[in-house]
This record gives sequence, structure tokens and C-alpha cells, in this order.
Amino acid sequence: MPRLRIGLCPTLTQIVLEKLSRIGVHDVVDILTTDAVEVSQKAKVSYKDVLSIQRVLLAQYSAFPMNAADFYVDVMSSVAILSTGSSNIDQLLDGGLYTAEVTEVVGPVASGKTQLCLSIALSVAMETRQTVVYFDTGSSFDSGRLQDMMEARQKPLTQTVEMIGSLIRCCKVYSVFELLSGLETLKASLDDQTDKLCSTSLKLVIVDCVAAVISPVLGGFQTDGHAYMMHISRVLKTLAVEYSVAVLITNNVVYGDGGATRPAMGKTWSHVPNTRVELLKPLDSVGELTPRPQSHTDSDHQRHAILLKSDRLQTNVSTTFVISDYGVQ
Repeated sequence: MPRLRIGLCPTLTQIVLEKLSRIGVHDVVDILTTDAVEVSQKAKVSYKDVLSIQRVLLAQYSAFPMNAADFYVDVMSSVAILSTGSSNIDQLLDGGLYTAEVTEVVGPVASGKTQLCLSIALSVAMETRQTVVYFDTGSSFDSGRLQDMMEARQKPLTQTVEMIGSLIRCCKVYSVFELLSGLETLKASLDDQTDKLCSTSLKLVIVDCVAAVISPVLGGFQTDGHAYMMHISRVLKTLAVEYSVAVLITNNVVYGDGGATRPAMGKTWSHVPNTRVELLKPLDSVGELTPRPQSHTDSDHQRHAILLKSDRLQTNVSTTFVISDYGVQ
């Protein structure tokens, strides 16, 4: 709450302000939460003036009353659910990616994280005509792969590659500083509305992969790494909530005793995503997870996605998907 100052209301003069300050009443909360009679007696200010100040400030700073039904309508009007392009993964996520939320996909190398990001980016651009900003930290963004998926989804071709491509903006970032700069620039353009395409139609921000730029500055004598990590998390949360944008990030896994895996960047980062999904590599014939070159057509090998964390759904539920020329399906 703001501090009391001359001009907030007609009766809040310099003399009254000094008297209130002497008894420890400095801001709006102080005067609104203290009994008017007590303030009048201690500060030696007219009871009528104190009551007048409280009424004016209540009118200025009180929340507008809203019943639950109106609040629900207001929230739902700003929430959108973006399809991932895979019916199984949509069902796992209660319909898809939610705006105003951060969704994280974790998994080892070659588990399909980037393929899922590309597939989701294309689905959003093709189905909703909304803008996608894609931060690529490892040079894994493949425009040729996007074109192949687009052509596989359109038979015959009904939307031009150029038109869809203009809706997916890729930003190459190779350090935590470049990622922070890119996110802050995006936020500033949304605030100033300098980029009309982003400010009017941005619905999805992808960071693939966040661990690639944060992990190198964590640990050892790099004491600022944790601060950079939390700064990025705050910007991502702000983009999601304040601008009704869905944020999708990918993360690596680290290996513990017995080969057990867990998401990288530790417990502090685990509180950042609203939803966390883990992707597993294809199973070989003896049921062990094995590295395997990832091709564009892996329809003969089912992959598994497990819901590890959710604000809305039961966790430890899994589904299957495949990666084909169509993308993730």
C-alpha cells in the first residue's frame, strides 16, 4: 500500500500528515486498520477528519466486490487451452497447455523433448493462428523438420509455409544472459506494444532447453547462478500470468544411485512449473531404456509420458505417443 501524502484526500493536509506520522501512522494500511477514535485521540486530529480520510481511502483502494460466479467467468475469459497435437498427451494434460501456467517437459537426451516442442509450436500456429516465440538454447530448432510436419498434416497443402513460419519466431540463445535478455526484451515489447504481432496474438513461449544455459552457472564457486535461475523463473511466471501466455520449457535429467533419474536444477526449480511431464526413451526388446538415434519416423517404438506434477490432476499417470513425419501423435 502507498504511503500517506498530501493530495490523497482533501482533509489530509500537511499538519494532519505530521500528526499521524508522530503516532506511527505512515501508510494507507496503517490508517485503515486502526480505529478512528484511537487515531483521533492519539494524534489530536478531529474525529470527523479521520473518518473522512478513512472513507476516501477505502473507496480508492478497496477491492471491487465480486461473487464466485462472476470471478469464474472472468478467469475463464482469459484462459485458453492449447492443443499439443497429440490426443493422448492432451488427455494427460487435461486438454493441453493452459495459458497463465508454466509447463515443463523433462527427459534424457533423445527422449523426444524437442520434437514435442516443435509439434506443439506448429499445432498452435496452424490451428489458432497465434504467435509462438521459441527460445532455442542448443541449436536444435529445425525449420526443415517443421516444414516436413506441416506438409504431412496438410494433404493437400492449404496453408503456406511462409504464413505459418511467420507465426513461429525462433531466438537462438547460448547463455543465461542471452536468455534473460531475450525474455526481458519480449516482456518490454508486450508492455510497450512495439511489436504488434506479439502484443496482439502471442499465446505460447517455448524455452528448449532451460537447463542448457542455467546448469553451467550453478555449483562450485559460481555464487550468482542461483540468482540467475530465480530471475528467469520470475520472468517466465510473469509472462504466463500477466499476459495470459502458455509457457513451455524443457529440462534435462540427472542420474542418481542405481541409474534413477530426476529433473535437473534441484528442488528450488521444482517449484517453478505448474505442470511437469517426464518423457522416457523407447524400450528395447528386453525392456531396458537404451539410447537410440532419433529419426523422424519412430512409429514402431512407443514412447511414454508420465505426469509428475500438476496443480489440477492426479499425478503418476502415464500415456503413450509416437514421433512420426506428422510430429508427435
